[in-house]
Amino acid sequence: MTRNDAPDVWEYSLLKGAVCLGLAGAAFVLIAGIVRWLSGSVPLLQIAFIQQIVVVALVAMPRAVSGQVRMTSVGHGRHMVRAMLTGAAILLGFLAVSHMPVAEVTAILFSRMVFTAILARIWLGERFSLVKAMGIAVAAAGVVVVLDPSFGEVNIYGWAAVGSAAAMSLSMLMIRWMRSEPREAIVGRQAIWLAAGLAPGAISVWADVSWMELAGCLATGLLLWFSQHMNVFAFRYAEPSAIQPVEAFRLVVALVIDLAVFGILPEDQTMLGGALVVLATGIVIFGRRDGGRN
Repeated sequence: MTRNDAPDVWEYSLLKGAVCLGLAGAAFVLIAGIVRWLSGSVPLLQIAFIQQIVVVALVAMPRAVSGQVRMTSVGHGRHMVRAMLTGAAILLGFLAVSHMPVAEVTAILFSRMVFTAILARIWLGERFSLVKAMGIAVAAAGVVVVLDPSFGEVNIYGWAAVGSAAAMSLSMLMIRWMRSEPREAIVGRQAIWLAAGLAPGAISVWADVSWMELAGCLATGLLLWFSQHMNVFAFRYAEPSAIQPVEAFRLVVALVIDLAVFGILPEDQTMLGGALVVLATGIVIFGRRDGGRN
């Protein structure tokens, strides 16, 4: 459906998609905060493995009770590819947040806006307006400012966050490509593939954890399950590039976590880069209200 076909329905779908994506983003930032807290004592592979086991359990539980969860699928290869992309995004994101403030990693992850818009144009054929191009350019500049590149120095953890953003963009766009698949199949099959792939590495580095640490690992699974469902809803309600700017809300959540939990004040380049990303969001939204289209 295009905006001209039914404006009211289009706007309502856009609103639903934006709300779902905002909730997904907030949950994802909470995961980052928990991983940063756990990373000093729990191996990242172990956290990721427990996280996926929780997602598998949450998807399987309703099926065991009622048998009504639809896990049937005709696109097994697509689920495997999406699981590989998501696994790369998770591990690269975990690596970045274990060495960098949550807000800094979150700001860099906004490069997803750039990847999503470009890939949506190439892959899904979504329209690409001049206003959107301006917003993407400003967002890209913001990410570069946060990375703070210096001659002869490479911020490997910052670039890990960029790699995470690229992999997650591809994974999220596959949801729209796989829109005929049941939501439970998209979330559940991905978790099964990921748990199986992470198991050998997690077992090799397994460490004893306290009850609090175990609770933190389990919470990352619950939050990921919620975030993934919200992402699936978001990209079914609206075009990916249309609602991507809503993710600017993540930066607010990340700043609160850094300050309240870790006592970290954001550095100047993080604030400047984040401000540029928020400006990019405003450019895109204003362009849409002024009649811009995807």
